[in-house]
Amino acid sequence: MQNNSAFKRSELKLSGLASASTLSFEGAFDGRTEVAGESLGEKSTPPPSFNSTNSTTNEPLGVPAPSGVMEYPASQVRRILQHIFPTRQLVLSQFTFFNQTGVAKPTGELSLRGRRCYRLVDLLSVATVLALKEEGIPLKNIDTVPAMIQAQAERIFKVGEGCKLSGFGSSASLLFPGDSWDYSALETFLGSEDANLIFWSYDVGVLARQLEQAVRQLNSVSDGVAESSSLSESVAAQRIVPDLKISRAA
Repeated sequence: MQNNSAFKRSELKLSGLASASTLSFEGAFDGRTEVAGESLGEKSTPPPSFNSTNSTTNEPLGVPAPSGVMEYPASQVRRILQHIFPTRQLVLSQFTFFNQTGVAKPTGELSLRGRRCYRLVDLLSVATVLALKEEGIPLKNIDTVPAMIQAQAERIFKVGEGCKLSGFGSSASLLFPGDSWDYSALETFLGSEDANLIFWSYDVGVLARQLEQAVRQLNSVSDGVAESSSLSESVAAQRIVPDLKISRAA
């Protein structure tokens, strides 16, 4: 991931940030065992369900909800995030923990096996936590980040690049292009006696675009597999019925 920066207090150049408060999901990365079935999702009053065959790595992503928005069951959410974070082993037990602690909040209209599906905007808070973890930001320092991202996810996807999530210690802030820095928080950072205190900054707008790109790329692979399969079937049919005209679907 290249949309980040982090440096110690002594290395800081003039900038600024706002503040925030706390939660706790330190165990979110402790899960090592698979949970059977679609474990990622909210299991309260279930929304309308849809039928799904067993998930395969080549199936097209997304199911259109009544509103027309594409929604994703757990297995597809994991595929999308795994595409962005290929070196991290993602298991459904981790996502269940994310859901229980509020790191993930599905807002889909559909459900699969009694669990609410996710819209793409719902994945941004989870992806942000994973991205910051990849960059070495302690989990205890980003307790407030998921709720912050969830509240602004629609706007982040609309704006794209330039939506900067920043923090130091247990403070974090989200600034959009054109927003002003909170210099009182900056003064707190500079006035700290902890020489190892790290200031970090991450562009979550870029991450939103990466989520969109991941879906496009995975669907492109699925389309290619389906096209290849269709072509193979066509060749086989031509061998059996030489006069049969076969054309591939566009």
